[in-house]
Amino acid sequence: IVNVLPDEIFDRNGATLFIEVPVSYTQLVQGDVLTVPTLGGTASLTLPKGTQSGTKLRMKGQGLPDVHS
Repeated sequence: IVNVLPDEIFDRNGATLFIEVPVSYTQLVQGDVLTVPTLGGTASLTLPKGTQSGTKLRMKGQGLPDVHS
Protein backbone atom coordinates (compact mmCIF):
# COMPACT_ATOMS: atom_id res chain seq x y z
CA ILE A 1 0.00 0.00 0.00
CA VAL A 2 1.31 3.40 -1.00
CA ASN A 3 0.01 6.59 0.57
CA VAL A 4 0.61 9.85 -1.29
CA LEU A 5 0.98 12.95 0.84
CA PRO A 6 -0.43 16.29 -0.35
CA ASP A 7 2.03 18.61 -2.09
CA GLU A 8 2.39 22.35 -1.44
CA ILE A 9 2.47 23.20 -5.16
CA PHE A 10 0.68 20.50 -7.16
CA ASP A 11 -2.78 18.93 -6.99
CA ARG A 12 -3.04 15.41 -8.40
CA ASN A 13 -5.72 13.46 -10.25
CA GLY A 14 -4.25 10.09 -11.29
CA ALA A 15 -1.16 10.76 -13.39
CA THR A 16 -2.31 14.34 -14.08
CA LEU A 17 -0.84 17.17 -12.04
CA PHE A 18 -2.50 20.57 -11.64
CA ILE A 19 -1.12 23.90 -10.52
CA GLU A 20 -2.94 27.22 -10.23
CA VAL A 21 -0.90 30.13 -11.58
CA PRO A 22 -2.10 33.70 -10.98
CA VAL A 23 -1.94 35.95 -14.05
CA SER A 24 -2.91 39.57 -14.60
CA TYR A 25 -5.79 40.82 -16.74
CA THR A 26 -3.24 42.25 -19.18
CA GLN A 27 -1.59 38.85 -19.58
CA LEU A 28 -4.98 37.24 -20.30
CA VAL A 29 -5.89 39.83 -22.93
CA GLN A 30 -2.50 40.20 -24.66
CA GLY A 31 -1.07 36.71 -24.10
CA ASP A 32 2.27 35.97 -22.48
CA VAL A 33 4.91 33.33 -21.89
CA LEU A 34 4.81 32.10 -18.29
CA THR A 35 7.49 30.27 -16.34
CA VAL A 36 5.73 27.55 -14.35
CA PRO A 37 7.06 24.97 -11.89
CA THR A 38 7.26 21.33 -13.00
CA LEU A 39 8.50 18.15 -11.33
CA GLY A 40 11.88 18.64 -13.00
CA GLY A 41 12.28 22.39 -12.34
CA THR A 42 10.53 25.00 -14.47
CA ALA A 43 9.14 25.21 -18.00
CA SER A 44 7.75 27.87 -20.32
CA LEU A 45 4.02 27.89 -21.02
CA THR A 46 2.48 30.10 -23.71
CA LEU A 47 -0.68 31.87 -22.60
CA PRO A 48 -2.65 32.61 -25.80
CA LYS A 49 -4.23 36.02 -26.42
CA GLY A 50 -7.79 36.27 -25.14
CA THR A 51 -7.52 33.41 -22.65
CA GLN A 52 -10.53 33.29 -20.33
CA SER A 53 -10.18 33.24 -16.54
CA GLY A 54 -10.23 29.66 -15.22
CA THR A 55 -8.96 28.11 -18.47
CA LYS A 56 -6.93 24.90 -18.03
CA LEU A 57 -3.84 24.65 -20.23
CA ARG A 58 -2.04 21.35 -20.79
CA MET A 59 1.70 20.74 -20.81
CA LYS A 60 2.10 17.36 -22.48
CA GLY A 61 4.61 15.02 -20.89
CA GLN A 62 4.91 16.98 -17.64
CA GLY A 63 2.68 14.73 -15.49
CA LEU A 64 3.51 11.56 -13.60
CA PRO A 65 4.56 8.41 -15.46
CA ASP A 66 1.82 5.81 -16.01
CA VAL A 67 2.91 2.81 -13.95
CA HIS A 68 0.29 0.55 -15.58
CA SER A 69 1.67 0.78 -19.12
